[in-house]
Amino acid sequence: AVVSTQSTGSRIIDERERSNEKMARLTMQNEELKELVANCERTIAQKDSIIANLTTTLNKQKSKEGLVRSFHSWKLRHCDEKREEFCGRVADEYYYRRLLSKAFRSWQSVRENKWRERVERACQNRAQEVCEQLTRDYEGKIEALQKQLGVAHTEIGSLRSDRAQFEERMKKGFMRGVCALNLEAVMVVL
Repeated sequence: AVVSTQSTGSRIIDERERSNEKMARLTMQNEELKELVANCERTIAQKDSIIANLTTTLNKQKSKEGLVRSFHSWKLRHCDEKREEFCGRVADEYYYRRLLSKAFRSWQSVRENKWRERVERACQNRAQEVCEQLTRDYEGKIEALQKQLGVAHTEIGSLRSDRAQFEERMKKGFMRGVCALNLEAVMVVL
């Protein structure tokens, strides 16, 4: 009975050791599982945090998209308003320039007509002045030439009278010579 108690005691001890080992293993597994649960809880918390961040970001993105859409529609309206304003200014400026162009052309034609009339009058006055000056110059030349002609006629007249007197003297001289010859001839003959 002692052997059996010993064997039972050793069995109990063995069982206790096994049970202690098993308990230690189970405790270790329990600790590992607790760590795993803690890790899983941390991971889940991180994932929840990431999901919350993503949800927040997605909501922000949606609100940004809404803002971008509203900004884009505002920008399009603003650009359309600017374009219409610019087109209106361009149309007004075009109309104003066309009006100025018409006014300038009519003013220029009036100015050219007046200028043409002034130029014609100025040319006519200048031509008349030139003609009068030429007339005065030629009348002066004609008078000078008539004076020269008068002087020449006077000279010719005096030369003619000198010549006539010379011829008369020559005639008288020849006649005297002829008379003297005749007298001598008569004297010789007589």
